[in-house]
Amino acid sequence: MTHVHAKRFLAQVLVLTIVALLYSTAQVLAYHPPVQLLDKEGEFVDPINGENEHLPFSTEQTCGLCHDYEVITEGYHFQTGWNVISDTFGMAAGHPWMLSDGMLGKWSVQSFRQLARKENENADEIDLTVYDFIGSAHYTRGSPTCGACHAGGGGLEFDRDGERYDYRLADEPELRESLDGDYYQSNWDKSGVVEADNNERVAIAGSRC
Repeated sequence: MTHVHAKRFLAQVLVLTIVALLYSTAQVLAYHPPVQLLDKEGEFVDPINGENEHLPFSTEQTCGLCHDYEVITEGYHFQTGWNVISDTFGMAAGHPWMLSDGMLGKWSVQSFRQLARKENENADEIDLTVYDFIGSAHYTRGSPTCGACHAGGGGLEFDRDGERYDYRLADEPELRESLDGDYYQSNWDKSGVVEADNNERVAIAGSRC
């Protein structure tokens, strides 16, 4: 290697080193500052110091202190069709099996499963309730359940009447035995709901099963 080539090589190494340092520094600066976790009732959750360590944290309560949770969860990423879902959504287009234009309501060709209508006359009409969609429905064989990939919020948190599943079922336990497509044979009052999680990881906000 000539003297000129050596100087060029060292210059390139120096530039790459500076770029790497700037990148790593930017990553450190981009980290979110520490926050205090809160449960769905707004109580502190501190597993390190043993305070309410058995309770799951709530993203709505924790992140909602600074971020507009309600506005954020109006986005399609969280709603995936839930904001337009209707038992008659696809009738006019000749697609009565379609309840919305998103993953929560469309016919799933891969899994050959269908989200249940809100109102049903017979249990045989109910394939997947939302509760089943979260915990037992698989997009394809061997894949995680649908709830493992959805970002939460929307239909994973509120029923088609706009009420939070776990609160409503606790107040109206008879819905579990009804033909309501949101509550049929469900245990929302025990599992809690899936609140919005920006990292698309399931964040359960309720009591554990």
